[in-house]
Amino acid sequence: MNIFLIYIRRVSFESLDTWITNAKSNCSENAIYVLMGNQADRPESKRQVKFEEGEAFMERNGISFFFETSALSGENIDKV
Repeated sequence: MNIFLIYIRRVSFESLDTWITNAKSNCSENAIYVLMGNQADRPESKRQVKFEEGEAFMERNGISFFFETSALSGENIDKV
């Protein structure tokens, strides 16, 4: 089972702690977690969540994969 945790804005990023706690409580121990930050096409100055913050969340929570994606350009969509 794959569990996708997706954030776009700061408010959704700040909800990740709750989401992952709920997922780990209700899913198989063998679940694979994937963290996705959307809007990778935005300039760094206009992002609400920096790449480093997503990466740190992944490492802190033992998430297997982290991608920044873009629905607009299609960046990393195929990888996910």
